[in-house]
Amino acid sequence: MGCTSNSSSNPSESSEETIDSVTLVAQNGDTITTGQLITFTPEFIDIDTMPASNTFEIEPFITPKESNTYAMPQIDTIDLIGELTIEIPGEGNMPEVTDTIASPEKIECTMGLKTKADQPAFMDNALFDIRYLKTDQGLTGSQIFALHEDKNGNIWIASNGEGILKYNGTDFTLFGPKQGFPAKDVAEIFEDSEGNIWFTSITFGAIKYDGQEFSMYGERSGIGGNNVFSIAEDHDNNLWFGLGNGTLTKLEEGRFYQYHFDHMQPRAAGKIEVINFDSNNEVWFGTNQVGLGHFDHNSFEFYTKENGLIDARVHDFTFDNSGKIWMGTENGLEVLDGDRLYKYRYSNGFPRFLCRQVICDDEGNIWIASHSKGVVKMEQDSYSIYNTTNGLTNDAVLSLHQGTKGDIWAGTYGGGFCIINENGFQHKTKDNGLPSSRIWSILEDENGIVWYATEGGGLCSYDGTNYSSYSHREGGLPAPIIISSFKDSKGSLWFGAYGYGVYKYENETFTQFHSKQGVTMPGVSAIEEDSEGNMWFGCMWGGISVFDGEKFTNYKGKNGFPDAFVWDVHEDVNENMWVAVDGYGLVKFKDEKAEVITTNEGLCSNNIMSIHEDKEGNLWFGSYGNGLDRWDGTNFKNFSVEDGLGSDNIWSIKEHENKLWLGTASGLSVVDITSTKTDSLEVIRLGKNQGLIDIDFLGNSVHLNEENEMSWGTGYYLTSLDLDDFSSEAAPPLLQLNGLELNGYEVNYRNIQESDESVVQKLNENSFDKVIDFENLPEGLTLPYDVNHLTFHFSGIDWANTSEVQYSYKMEHLDENWSQVTSSSSAEYRNMPYGDYTFKVKTKTPWSEWSDELSYAFSITPPWWHSWWARVLYVICALVLIWFVLKQRTKKLLKRQKELEEEVAIATDEIRQQKDAIEVQHEEIRDSINYAKRIQTAILPPAKLVDQLLKDTFVYYKPKDVVAGDFYWMEEIEEGVLFAAADCTGHGVPGAMVSVICNGALNRAVREFKLTKPGDILDKTREIVIQEFEKSEEEVKDGMDIALCLLNGNKLQYAGANNALWIMRDEELIEIKADKQPIGKFDAEKSFTTHDVDLQKGDVIYLFSDGYADQFGGEKGKKLKASNFKKYLKTISHLSMREQSTELDKAFENWKGSLEQLDDVCVIGVRV
Repeated sequence: MGCTSNSSSNPSESSEETIDSVTLVAQNGDTITTGQLITFTPEFIDIDTMPASNTFEIEPFITPKESNTYAMPQIDTIDLIGELTIEIPGEGNMPEVTDTIASPEKIECTMGLKTKADQPAFMDNALFDIRYLKTDQGLTGSQIFALHEDKNGNIWIASNGEGILKYNGTDFTLFGPKQGFPAKDVAEIFEDSEGNIWFTSITFGAIKYDGQEFSMYGERSGIGGNNVFSIAEDHDNNLWFGLGNGTLTKLEEGRFYQYHFDHMQPRAAGKIEVINFDSNNEVWFGTNQVGLGHFDHNSFEFYTKENGLIDARVHDFTFDNSGKIWMGTENGLEVLDGDRLYKYRYSNGFPRFLCRQVICDDEGNIWIASHSKGVVKMEQDSYSIYNTTNGLTNDAVLSLHQGTKGDIWAGTYGGGFCIINENGFQHKTKDNGLPSSRIWSILEDENGIVWYATEGGGLCSYDGTNYSSYSHREGGLPAPIIISSFKDSKGSLWFGAYGYGVYKYENETFTQFHSKQGVTMPGVSAIEEDSEGNMWFGCMWGGISVFDGEKFTNYKGKNGFPDAFVWDVHEDVNENMWVAVDGYGLVKFKDEKAEVITTNEGLCSNNIMSIHEDKEGNLWFGSYGNGLDRWDGTNFKNFSVEDGLGSDNIWSIKEHENKLWLGTASGLSVVDITSTKTDSLEVIRLGKNQGLIDIDFLGNSVHLNEENEMSWGTGYYLTSLDLDDFSSEAAPPLLQLNGLELNGYEVNYRNIQESDESVVQKLNENSFDKVIDFENLPEGLTLPYDVNHLTFHFSGIDWANTSEVQYSYKMEHLDENWSQVTSSSSAEYRNMPYGDYTFKVKTKTPWSEWSDELSYAFSITPPWWHSWWARVLYVICALVLIWFVLKQRTKKLLKRQKELEEEVAIATDEIRQQKDAIEVQHEEIRDSINYAKRIQTAILPPAKLVDQLLKDTFVYYKPKDVVAGDFYWMEEIEEGVLFAAADCTGHGVPGAMVSVICNGALNRAVREFKLTKPGDILDKTREIVIQEFEKSEEEVKDGMDIALCLLNGNKLQYAGANNALWIMRDEELIEIKADKQPIGKFDAEKSFTTHDVDLQKGDVIYLFSDGYADQFGGEKGKKLKASNFKKYLKTISHLSMREQSTELDKAFENWKGSLEQLDDVCVIGVRV
């Protein structure tokens, strides 16, 4: 909630004459005036009169950095040895190519078994953005043999668990034997150009999944064997398979072509573990017996150990951007470039490992899955290792895959799979060479050397290679805790120490300024330089020292300055000095005057931790407990957790590209500065789910270098982020609809008979056109009217931000607006009426715009009584009925006419018969009206119910005619008792007809629509009444005035349409006015207001129509009026409710006298 405060004290235009002052009491007992310019009496100390400063040089202790990145060792290079082995199909000992028709075995695929996936987690020692998923998060097995991301963003996982898993960031979907997938030993997962997913199995051959069914290609299908290890697709869209028996098989236009190498000497090719294609579409494959094979579609050539390979067991290889072949072997890594081999030997310092998989990322870097060293990344001059020491779950890595956003997915042996995001946060600790993991301040000198002020490790610097420690060593700085730092305009460095004053460093020499030299306190917590070159030192135990190079000017408690911890000091563009003092807000110095600015002047908090000035000159103040304040020179505006900040404790502020990076007690909050001028604050929150290991940042410990790398000190880590790699405008997540539950049950749309019996009875294969590929979701769905409870499941895939995906949805023809933004990946709709619908959903993250809308159309058929043929039948029946009535009426009239003609001669009898007929008709009318009265009486609450629900009450009801337009109404609900006095348009029969409609509308609003608040009930009642009247061909402006109450104990809720509520309390009448609008059509229509009233024992509630107050009478025949009605109620309110009813009737009759009753009368009284 952004809150603007118009400060009574304008810090930029303060004046002693115009500002109302407020006084604070300082810790020493002095009073401090806020909100006006004051003068602090400083203390001047000439350093020449004090003991000389201690000046000394220090030989730092050098510690090499510990990193996961190493310089590339010497690489041995050799030419290929001897001649390559050449094999030509059909020549020499190599058999001819055999071909067979591909005849797969079809296996029905049933609905995959879904389980909820927990969010990826981080290892406790993770120094990089490496997240993992294990069996604890939902994996069926911890050994990950293969990973693949399909075109929709789903991750397919082969593990030592049962079957295959599909992972969409929200759910795991299992395809095992029960779902039709036979294999448990998948070696590779591949997606072909048509979108089919292929799985190679060591015992079941190759298995294709087209989204509907599984097709198994084994030995009987012509592929050449059941043990298929590898698969690839060439540039002509032919598929190639590598088998365990050394057979290379091509699938082209429905036929298998097999190339056999079991004749080769001295050993056969063995299993073909990997297949790739070069830019010429020539086939390359790795074997576990004879090395690397190459097929130019005419002849094969083999690169073997005899030709110089480090090992003949080539488990994987890849082409880099220049066409070199990087081979991962049983004995390490080597590269083939034409006729030369490059060997990465253990003897030269390269780590020794077995290579399981090799991939080339989008930037041309080579990634290696090693069997014992984790994941190795190869760059031009260095290599990096990600292992269990910096965040990986296991050092044995079996599989690798690069995601669409550049993340590296690593499947491990026993540790599930890990997601390595190199663009995320990185963390350093003492294990990396720092003297301490707790960094209080960071600065960079003019030579690019970074200096760290630490707690427990004193002062150190970092030149990119080594850490140089200046503390804790013999002859070093004695201060173990350095908490502030600053680089002045001359390039000199200043460091504030805990208990040791301040150190100045220039020309490799330290000079110490302590309290003995004039610093007000020995602990310096903040440092700033003003425009005149004076150094300002904020002290930990209170006070400010200003040093001009020759003397100190000190402001501290004994001369009026607040005696408290100084968190930050900043000079703004107008040369004002702002000082953040713990508990006292801000002190602003200008031209030897000062002003104390606190919450009395509009500041959000008196505990300001950090100060920042943006490029537009706005000042930002981070507080402890009250969020962030912006001062624009006129007003303060506050932003807090309610506006989207991650925490209200703001420890540090740094600006980059129009964004404020806030270090808080709950991670980082990135605020778009331009959005602070609008009603909607744009905030990106970064926490543990985004790679932060420690989310509690230290005060003002933040630094941004020229390479746009931002660093922060936290409680346990030095955390950094490359802002060039960090994207705050990422693409939206990939959105997909995953499932649709009906009436609360998951339905297997591929085999409805396997679903719940209640759904099976109402659906069949004709209820939809087909099931969408790869999903359990029908297309062209038509549902019966009683299957109208639908739950949609969807997912937005963004592997970098799985926990931050948000959704909004709507049901067209049902919802007017999109839903509130939610993190829930499902949407539920109950009791949907029949009709044609389109469900729409969209997704985003805080980093992205909204995705395109995903739509799903379906229909719910009407019940038979609402079908078109039923409506035609209704019309026919009505026409027949009208014809029959007219026929009978005509027949009766003809008969009557004949009787009259026969009796025309007998005039007396004819007159008598006419008179008798008129009397009969009058009697019928009277009977009808009396019957109408019985009907109207039936809809009124019986006296027994009134006495039961409202213990001490009366209802004075006096219709003008037999039937009335006034009525009273009552309903008991869980929240209390609803009761009302209503006055419909007119009286007599017309008024009664309107009252029936309005009474029914009230009942529907409560019973059918389950409304409880009086205002909502009146809104719905008005809607129903208008709908009923709109059925008329003529405009109907009739309606109702009403006072409606909900009573529950001493709590009363009231809403009124033109009729007010009166409450008599201690002989004083309290009036709650109604909304000036009726229940009916009204030009200035608005929602009715619900008033909440706390009642007291003995209060009397009065509801009434206008009939009593509008009655003419008295000596002059005038209206009684509401004012006289109020006075009369005051005189009788002390009586019992029964006596009040009697007295009301007597007074009404006395006032009316001989005059006609003007209108229906209804008065309700209830005593609390």
